[in-house]
Amino acid sequence: MGCLYASNDKVALRQWERRNRRKNLWGNVSLLRGWQQHDLLIMLLHTIMGGKRSNYTYHFQKNGFIFSECRFVVVYIVEKVMIKRWGSMRVIAGACKGRPLKPVPGRSTRPTTDKVKEALFNRIGPFFEGGRGLDLYSGSGALGIEALSRGLDELIFVDRDPKAIATVKENIKHCGFSEKSEVYRNDAHRALKVIQKRDLRFSFIFLDPPYFHQKLASDLEKIDQSGMLETGGFIIVEHHESVKLDDEYGMLSLDSREIYGNKTVISVYSRKEK
Repeated sequence: MGCLYASNDKVALRQWERRNRRKNLWGNVSLLRGWQQHDLLIMLLHTIMGGKRSNYTYHFQKNGFIFSECRFVVVYIVEKVMIKRWGSMRVIAGACKGRPLKPVPGRSTRPTTDKVKEALFNRIGPFFEGGRGLDLYSGSGALGIEALSRGLDELIFVDRDPKAIATVKENIKHCGFSEKSEVYRNDAHRALKVIQKRDLRFSFIFLDPPYFHQKLASDLEKIDQSGMLETGGFIIVEHHESVKLDDEYGMLSLDSREIYGNKTVISVYSRKEK
């Protein structure tokens, strides 16, 4: 089905890109489904050998697709395609460190930056020895997947946006966490009711709703009343600085509150012992 253009001459590659508008490169890769594209590109990255030309030939066949004679492409070309397909989000640490994550299409979600995510997990971890988590406004699932990568046993992802749910499922499968995950399309209020009926307890709960659709105080009150946070567990709330939250909600007590970058606030609550 053709070859990916290979050269260790960056000038020649840039000329080839302008001339072909990347149609040949992206056209070939697009023959494969999303996760297959990623597997192929990872293979290329691992075998580039410092960007040098190689005679290695890879024959790829899966679900009826055949991709043959794909010779090495310098790293920067491959990275452009990976970013175009998967976005720039990554798992920061743990079992899936460096694994790219697909963003939710459109502008309905606001991904947590790597800087904020790293600070957040350093505060509550940074690594875990088991436990169950809840990502109530999951978006792409980046926070929950990061927690699984760092050692949580299982995690429940909830979001009301069908695009987000589809993205979460794809990212979970891509990271190999399908057996450790449950994914539900529901709004936060109904999801908390269902979880309460199941009598589930969590070590970590992540609340990162869209900035302009927040009912965080109500969410915290429901979580407190249901007793679903274990003693010693944490609720991690990401919100705009204009959203004012109390220091206590019943048995939930503010543990820390930090401002990061462009008015992003991380408020961490823990459950007090009786």
